[in-house]
Amino acid sequence: MIAVRKNGPLCLRCYQDRDASKRLRSLLDNYRGPNQDYLTQLTERIDWNRVDEEMRHRFSVFVAFLRDTSIPEPLTWEWFDDNMPSLKRENRKRAQRIRSSLWDLAYLQVAQGRLEDRKSYLGRKRIENLIEQMPEQWRKEMADHVDWMKRVSFSPYTIYTRLINTRQWLSWCDHRGVGLHEITEFVFEEFEQFYKWQWLCADCDTQAAYDLYGDTPNCFQCGMSMAKATWHTNRAVGSMCFDVQGLLRWAIEVGLAREAITTTPCHALTFRHYPDDVIKQIARYVASPTACPIEAFVFYLVIFHTCSASELMQAQLPIAENGEVQKLSEALCIIIPEREPSRGNLSTGRVEKRIEFDPSLIEWLTPLLARVDEWRGRILKGLPNKYVLITPCGAKHEKSITYKYISNTIDRGCANAGVAHCTAKTLRLTAAAMFADAGVVGILRLMGWSKQRAHQLGWIENREMVLPGVRKIARRKNNMRQPPAGALAK
Repeated sequence: MIAVRKNGPLCLRCYQDRDASKRLRSLLDNYRGPNQDYLTQLTERIDWNRVDEEMRHRFSVFVAFLRDTSIPEPLTWEWFDDNMPSLKRENRKRAQRIRSSLWDLAYLQVAQGRLEDRKSYLGRKRIENLIEQMPEQWRKEMADHVDWMKRVSFSPYTIYTRLINTRQWLSWCDHRGVGLHEITEFVFEEFEQFYKWQWLCADCDTQAAYDLYGDTPNCFQCGMSMAKATWHTNRAVGSMCFDVQGLLRWAIEVGLAREAITTTPCHALTFRHYPDDVIKQIARYVASPTACPIEAFVFYLVIFHTCSASELMQAQLPIAENGEVQKLSEALCIIIPEREPSRGNLSTGRVEKRIEFDPSLIEWLTPLLARVDEWRGRILKGLPNKYVLITPCGAKHEKSITYKYISNTIDRGCANAGVAHCTAKTLRLTAAAMFADAGVVGILRLMGWSKQRAHQLGWIENREMVLPGVRKIARRKNNMRQPPAGALAK
């Protein structure tokens, strides 16, 4: 369709884009409905030189949404979750435009300090959900235990893993009708054996919960006698015992339990690593000019600088004197922020927070950094972002990537390099072992390893060589293997 103008004919799309800025100003100036302050905050961030018909239409839909919706003050993430339009409805385009504007408003509130960041909210929410899944009579006590762990500076990850383990423990106690004040060494030993073993049918692969004092059962599917088999590894049992022991120590302090349970965690000092040939094959892929830049750069940081997944997630580019984010090929370094110390780990990470790149040592490094800059430019499209690794969705909000992004990138890189599935943790341990074998154990402490761990990495007796394997993917609910009967796993 052609629109005729004084300066010559234009297509309808170009005509609408040319007038979009004027029409958007008129729309915003004439709005006199509720939520005026929130709309003003969004309009202050508009780059009027980049306004097109799509942006005008998005604001038009959002203004209509504001007329029928009351946004509270202050804003909460719970309100966003309850009022975010669903994408499953018929008018999907309209829902997408409203959701985009709401997300912009939310992150604007986060930047102004009026709303907690999304990551903290999700961490708090999943802890609350875990408490709701526990037996009702212990929810208040577990909420108090979570408050105590936060006061004494437990990390969010430690709090979450402890709740996961104690949920299994409390469900087992509830199934047995045992309270915290009734727990003894014998009760704890019964649970430890229940968590370690299971009954397994060799014919139909049916599982059943293990009972320390019960007889060998017959399979309820085929009637064959079941055999005792391992359910969880020693490391998993040790982690479970450690967390339950911590819960019981707190319960004794507050008067909820009477008898202290002493357990010996089954953590092993050994660590797993891949054969050297796997690292060499990945290194050849990293040096290839045809390698995907982001996959090659992640491999480079893990293998040559032993960067952990958390360091990759938080890696940042330095800021120039003019306040702009430097390019990777110009800065020749990345910044690793200090990690927040917790009760169980007081370390702030690697000693030197600035990881320098020396292109004179590796001839293919300079082209790789340039390709990474080109990749970042395609993602950012002129937007500033201090994080090295970014996603299209989180670029404009300066959000860090997730662990899933790291694992998926490594999976793709392994497939392109011609090796089976590898994990970031085992790749990092393999690189550390190679540094130790080269006689430079001292450098591991500069790379973030503790003195004790660096010493352990140097001993061959502590190593267990494993081969790259197939990634474990959660099966669909219909095809999921059933948990042992009586396990009460949720």
